[in-house]
Amino acid sequence: MLVLLVMRFATPSFFWQIASPLFRVADAVASANHYFLGSFGDAARVAIENDALRNMNETLVTENAALTQKVAALLLLTTGTAQSKSVATILADVVARPPVSPYDTLVLAQGARAGVVLGMEAFGASGAPLGIVSDVSQDFSHVLLFSSPDVRTAGWVGSQSVPVTIVGAGGGALQVSLARSANIAVGDTVYVPGPGMLPLGIVGRVDDDPSSPSVILRIRPLSNPFSVGAVTLRATGVHGSATLLVATSTPR
Repeated sequence: MLVLLVMRFATPSFFWQIASPLFRVADAVASANHYFLGSFGDAARVAIENDALRNMNETLVTENAALTQKVAALLLLTTGTAQSKSVATILADVVARPPVSPYDTLVLAQGARAGVVLGMEAFGASGAPLGIVSDVSQDFSHVLLFSSPDVRTAGWVGSQSVPVTIVGAGGGALQVSLARSANIAVGDTVYVPGPGMLPLGIVGRVDDDPSSPSVILRIRPLSNPFSVGAVTLRATGVHGSATLLVATSTPR
């Protein structure tokens, strides 16, 4: 360094002739390093932007699926309501519910005198199906809820309307067992006939055992059967004796 310093002041022309190539090499190396390090920064920014776009896309897909299911449910509910206008309905107050009434059963203040017959279907205030009339006296009737243990109801689940058998699990709970390959997820809608396809509940949880080829869907009813104050009864002719046979043949 001392020799270069002496040469710079003693023979400046000779110094710059020697030093210029070195400085050019140093500048080139510095520029290359800056570009190299900068490329890492650009790559990091691109990766962050790609992650953000990917997350946004997944969110939009999820929201679109949810909206599609809601629209389908509203259309089906509207269709079912329009069809039901021509069918005689009976409004009945709920006078007893569990734990006062028998397990997963509603007691209604309307009976045969008001036109209630076995097999009528009960609907909550939201129009969601609750169960079927399983016992009738002159002034009272019992509605066996779909959630009653061992009651089996045919239905569908998801936007692809996958056929399933809905099983009562007791205490207002419902469940469905189906193949994992059906790709049913939390939030999917569960339907029953009534007539048409009527929303019964929402998939609240999916129990997935990796060692099993099937999953268990835990269904959350759209209408809480234990807080409903009145129901609408309608003779749909859809569920009828098959469901009653399974339900009433089960020991209590």
